[in-house]
Amino acid sequence: MTERLDEQTVEQPGTVGQPGTAGQPTDPRAETTDGPWPSVRPEVVAEVVAALSPRLQKRLDGAAAKVAGRPAVRTGDEWRILLDDEVALVLHAPGGVVRAADAVRCGCLLAPACVHRAAVLSAARLATDEPEGAAEA
Repeated sequence: MTERLDEQTVEQPGTVGQPGTAGQPTDPRAETTDGPWPSVRPEVVAEVVAALSPRLQKRLDGAAAKVAGRPAVRTGDEWRILLDDEVALVLHAPGGVVRAADAVRCGCLLAPACVHRAAVLSAARLATDEPEGAAEA
C-alpha cells in the first residue's frame, strides 16, 4: 500500500524509527527522535477535539494513550509519526509549536475528522504562552 502526504510518498508497511526504510523519508536532513513531539497551542487541541463526532470523542482517551510516545521522524519543521502499519500523521510545527489545526495532516480515510489527529494533539504537551510578536507560521 502506498500513501501520499504532500509531495512525499511513503510506502507502507514501514519500520518506525529507521530513516531510509519503507515508511520513512529518505531525506538526509531527516532525524529520528524518541524525544518529545512538538508542543501544541491549546486552542488547536480544542478545535480538533470539538470537531470529532460523539462516537470518536468517546474513543479519544484510549487512542491518545495508544499513540503517546511513538517515535517521530523530524525533517525541518515537520514531524512524521507512524501510528500503525498503514497510517502516518504529519505535524507542521515551525519553531517546535503546532499553531493551527490544518498543520496536522493524517493519511487515513476519515481525515481530517479522524481520531488520530485529536489523539496525537491530546498526547502532545501544550505550548506555553509565546512572547508578544512571536511569528505565526
